[in-house]
Amino acid sequence: MGTPTVAATGSAARLPVLFALRSRGFRLLWTSSLLGQMGRWMEVVVLGWLVLELTNSPLQVALVGFFRWTPSAVLGAFTGMLSDRMGRKRIVIIGAVLATSASGAVTVLVLSGLAQTWHIFVLSFILGTYWALDFPARRALFRDYLDPAHVVSALSLETLGGTISRIVGPIVGGSLISLVGVGGASIGVATVFFLQLLVHVALPRPLRTTISQPGSLLHELLEGVRYARRSQVIVGVLLVTILMNTLVLPVHQLFPVFARDTLQVGPTLLGLLMASEGVGTMIGSAVLAAARQVKRSGAVFALGALGLIVFILLFSLSTWYAVSLLLLFVAGIGLAAFTTLQSALILLGTTDEMRGRVLGLLSLCIGTQFLGFALMGALAAWLSTPSAVAASAALGAVLLLLLMGTNRVLRS
Repeated sequence: MGTPTVAATGSAARLPVLFALRSRGFRLLWTSSLLGQMGRWMEVVVLGWLVLELTNSPLQVALVGFFRWTPSAVLGAFTGMLSDRMGRKRIVIIGAVLATSASGAVTVLVLSGLAQTWHIFVLSFILGTYWALDFPARRALFRDYLDPAHVVSALSLETLGGTISRIVGPIVGGSLISLVGVGGASIGVATVFFLQLLVHVALPRPLRTTISQPGSLLHELLEGVRYARRSQVIVGVLLVTILMNTLVLPVHQLFPVFARDTLQVGPTLLGLLMASEGVGTMIGSAVLAAARQVKRSGAVFALGALGLIVFILLFSLSTWYAVSLLLLFVAGIGLAAFTTLQSALILLGTTDEMRGRVLGLLSLCIGTQFLGFALMGALAAWLSTPSAVAASAALGAVLLLLLMGTNRVLRS
């Protein structure tokens, strides 16, 4: 199987984004993505700052991410199959219920003064279960609501919308902490997830969907693995995803530590710091969304990941706030190429029957981020947070270059 052509065709090529927006299902799904990403990034700021205040430990802050991503590692391969069996709309509703409940529990614990670190770990695990359920079902719904010619522009638009939320979410979360404290900020997180739940309930029945017949989950998982192994496209995407999620992306959980201890700023400027990466991602996503064709999509995907690694490495060495803002902005452009084409290459490289299973494998690979949190947190406690991130990013760059040398899809 060759690299899928990432392009819009016919009339869709003239206004690819507008064609995707004609679908009511996509518009609602896009709105829910905006809300979900906003809640997610608010939660990263709020819980990270809360645990840093409670423990003063970079390792404990990293463990919040560890527990958040463990469900994806444990359940990721099966959630795609569950969405194939139970219906994707039902799965995203269940996920939103979990997110609303967990964020509501955080609010109650913080406002009552009873919050302890282990509470945050448990609730982070529940929030992670929401993400593990939501990701493969949401990605498959995009294909259910849209024609193939509109998938890439729709995913680019979703990434663009998600990065708008990624800009707004940290700023709102950090500002709320400064204005009304962690308790007030937690109310904001719970409200956003509740609004997402309402949008999920309003989603229309997909125009096209394939519901798998009951069978062995293990058999279906192995079938998905066998299918994936036959495609250099899927193998390349999954391996790069594992690399990025174990060695690079865990840095996001440690941004509160960088802000307070290295850059000497408070929660409001922490929010702006995290938002700067989102601005870069928004610009990169806008370029991809407007593009009529992404030539050499596998190479663009890999080079986006490499650019992200390089600028995260430089960020870890910076002690100036303004320089750190600029470095994360450029890193965000690489992140846009990585995240958008990650899903596009999978969606366009799989059949309808196998899509949920392969997306479940992608979710499983993303879930390996929990290992990265443990590794980076332990290194931060042993060395320092900047040294831990620098070492991890340097290793990631070397391994990615090796992958690009051995997988032709990542060069074409």
